[in-house]
Amino acid sequence: LLTLARIDPQKDQQSVVDALAALPGVHAVLAGPVTVPGYDEAILERARGLGVADRLHLPGAILPESSELADLYRAADLFVLPSRHEPFGIVVLEAWANELAVVATRVGGLAELVDSGRTGYLVTPGVPAELAAAIARLLHDPATRREFGAAGRAEVEAHYAWAAVAGRLEGYYQEISGVPGRRG
Repeated sequence: LLTLARIDPQKDQQSVVDALAALPGVHAVLAGPVTVPGYDEAILERARGLGVADRLHLPGAILPESSELADLYRAADLFVLPSRHEPFGIVVLEAWANELAVVATRVGGLAELVDSGRTGYLVTPGVPAELAAAIARLLHDPATRREFGAAGRAEVEAHYAWAAVAGRLEGYYQEISGVPGRRG
C-alpha cells in the first residue's frame, strides 16, 4: 500500500496502521513530511502495539522529481488516502497517472474525484475496518484493481492533462469575454 501525504492527523495515516492489523502480510509505505511533530512517533507506537511495525515503512518526505517517488509508485499495488479533510487530492491524480487503483475517504474533493466502483473505492473517514475491507477487496481482485487503475489513468488523460485543462480554460475565457471561438 502506498500513501503519499504530509504525516498529519488530518491525513489520518493511523487508519492505515489500524487497517494493516486486519491485512496479514500486507506492507504499507506512508511517505511525506512530518507536519505535526510527534505524529510519526504516535503512528509507529500504534504499529508496534498492533504488531504490524515490521510491515510499516515511513521514508519521510519524498521530492516530486526524485526517482524514489517513481519507484514507490511502481512498487505499489494500491494507493490509499485516508484523509479526514481533503479539498481536492492531487495525489490521487498522480496515483491514477501511474495506473493505481485508489481507496480514499468520502470527504471534500475526494468524494467528487473518485468514482467509487470505477476508479477506486470511497470509504467513511475514521473507520479503519471499512478501509481494511476496501483494501482487501482490491488486493484479492487483481483484475478489478487493474480496471480501476486504467479507468483512473483515462480520467487523468481526459480531464487533467495539460491539453484538457488548457482547452477548458480557453473556453472559459471565450465565454466570459464574449469572443466566439472554439470550445475546449
